[in-house]
Amino acid sequence: MRNKGFTIAELIIVLVMAGIVMAIISPSLSRAFRRTGVRAAVDEFSSTHSLARSAAVRFGRMAELHIDTIGMSFWVEVDTSSAGGVKDTVGVVKYQQGNDVTIESTRGLLCFDARGLPTTRGACEAPDARLIFTSGSREDTINITALGRVLR
Repeated sequence: MRNKGFTIAELIIVLVMAGIVMAIISPSLSRAFRRTGVRAAVDEFSSTHSLARSAAVRFGRMAELHIDTIGMSFWVEVDTSSAGGVKDTVGVVKYQQGNDVTIESTRGLLCFDARGLPTTRGACEAPDARLIFTSGSREDTINITALGRVLR
């Protein structure tokens, strides 16, 4: 009766062939992951911008969209208390550090009034902003108009 299985030589040949295939494929996979990371960051920012506008309307108070280029994050704060005066983070803080995406922005604080329209009241900056998301050689830009519209 013949033994079933593989010899060491056969296993080594298969592993060497798999290594060669991985060496050929890995650069294109790396580029694809970078492209996906930038696109995901742009999508997350667009949805967070929309969340800021809708939170302002929902709570009937000014909502703030914070853009932290040093910490590579952005989040929404709004006064959610019935008494007023206590800001709370709405949604989740989006961090871009895990996927090697960097953020450059012309603004750090965008605000929306109770109607969901951009405002420059208090410490709020002008609503026209430009954000650049970069990972390696891949780059994507978001422009926000003076009326608060997101252009990709």
